[in-house]
Amino acid sequence: MAQDVFESLIRCSPLLERLKLLHDVTNLKIDAPNHQYVHILGVFNVINLENASSITEAEICMNIHNDQIGVPASWIPACNSSNLLKIFDHLPHIRRLEIKRRFLEYLSLRALPEKLTKPCQYLKALSIDRCFDDPDEISTALCFLRSSPALQELKILVDQRENLSRVHSIFEEVESPCVNHNYNCTFSQLRLVKITEISGVKAELDFIRFLLLSSPVLERMTVTTRRFPEPSYVDGFPKLVKELLQFKRESKHAEIILLDPLKDELLHFPTRI
Repeated sequence: MAQDVFESLIRCSPLLERLKLLHDVTNLKIDAPNHQYVHILGVFNVINLENASSITEAEICMNIHNDQIGVPASWIPACNSSNLLKIFDHLPHIRRLEIKRRFLEYLSLRALPEKLTKPCQYLKALSIDRCFDDPDEISTALCFLRSSPALQELKILVDQRENLSRVHSIFEEVESPCVNHNYNCTFSQLRLVKITEISGVKAELDFIRFLLLSSPVLERMTVTTRRFPEPSYVDGFPKLVKELLQFKRESKHAEIILLDPLKDELLHFPTRI
């Protein structure tokens, strides 16, 4: 579909509430004040949601071309500008948000505030694909958390796209960008956390520790590791278990559930340490 045809279609549909767009349009501009749900997947140069303030649910999956090296130039905003603020300053009513594939990377370019200028006051469920090797992506994720006072459910899929010469495993001491534990923030409504595909590197464990110390009403955190070759796994998994057992928890009722992918078993750590 041609760019102008798509934009005209949206403008001429004033009652449109739900939109699912897969590919086709490269410069995505949605001018639809009655939109409540959007599901966007594809390779985009720019995403513009300036006149879509009624959106309450959004799933945005942003990719790049297979032969693309580095970040597309079209993604990089002007100096002192921010893709993060350009989009989320215009989504005041968002309640459920899924950030997939490279969208977090897109949001993390250029200026990164500690908090959104207009907090996501109603956001209750947040799902993020993130790369723990990228400090800007970590900062962007933290910005969302600090700007979402009503957040109750958090899901994180660890994105393994990083171009590393070797694969980190759960028995290695790897120095990675870590969460600054001096951040003064409390996630007063956060109850459920699910973190999938962790490798056990320092940045991942620091983030888990940070959440446990900042979530006074947390009920359950479920952690799933990546699958590793058995010799590495046998050495590393017990070490990860030991690390999690040592983490302090602000919530008296927080339960940590660790999925053993080799045996398809769940390990429960029900009491606060």
